Amino acid sequence: MDGQEPRRLSSRELNDILIHQGRTIQLFKGIAQRIFAEPDDELSGDPEVDKATKYVTEQITFSGAESNIKRVFEYAESPIERAFLNAVLLKMSFEDTLSASVYGPVDDLDEHMEDTVGEYEGFVRWMGAFFYYRNKRSVFDAEAELNDWLSAGRMPEYAFHNSIQMLGAGLFDFVNAFHIMIQPTMKLKGKTIRPDLAIWVPADPTVKIIVECDGFEYHSDPTAFQRDRVRDRQLMEAGFRVRRYSGSEIFKDPIGTGRELVDYLHSLPVAQRPRLQEAALEELASIEAERGSNQRE
Repeated sequence: MDGQEPRRLSSRELNDILIHQGRTIQLFKGIAQRIFAEPDDELSGDPEVDKATKYVTEQITFSGAESNIKRVFEYAESPIERAFLNAVLLKMSFEDTLSASVYGPVDDLDEHMEDTVGEYEGFVRWMGAFFYYRNKRSVFDAEAELNDWLSAGRMPEYAFHNSIQMLGAGLFDFVNAFHIMIQPTMKLKGKTIRPDLAIWVPADPTVKIIVECDGFEYHSDPTAFQRDRVRDRQLMEAGFRVRRYSGSEIFKDPIGTGRELVDYLHSLPVAQRPRLQEAALEELASIEAERGSNQRE
């Protein structure tokens, strides 16, 4: 009837949406359309520019969320994990706009984190040198150069794709984003374990969180309960924070539990590093200062 508020979804109905890929994508798309359909407080004065800005922002927001959702359904094994992760992404995408990217399993979490940071720092050094020797100042100039190298046969295809991926990652603030790893393999006290989730930030090696989504049978198994408490202490000794959520609390309130985790991440004192473009310009300034010093000598 007209004038009545829409019926509130039950937790079961909401979970049924969040564990279904197509319905979750439609939910995110609908939210994005409603948010970006609202009047913007900061208008440029040019209606066409305002319209284009809204459209591009909506597309970028939704495309990033869609990629993350697809990875959730590709790698998360249980419906509880899928519902929880999608609730986390909802909060991150539309309420806090925290940068986040979802990844699948890796063979060694510590090695992956170290390699990822090393590859990023190496790419920053390459871009700084490119800016210096080519007298360029933009990531788009770097992309054009890489395309020229590929076309001329001066660069293997795999290296080109890795570099383009790094450029794209730099544009969405890869180094300061929360990296959400689904079921990574890691070593702990000589044993191999696979937590449900690991969350880390390349810019700050102190930010490492393990998240476990315990099944409904978890509390009925005292041996498992005790074993996981020992593992939690060992993870904390290894520098990880640990967060546990029960299947029943996720099922009862997926949005609430997702919001709780994101609020926790938001509260952490995370050190920030310059984005790719700014980092490359800092590298350029360092090269110029070093060359100038050498010339004076």
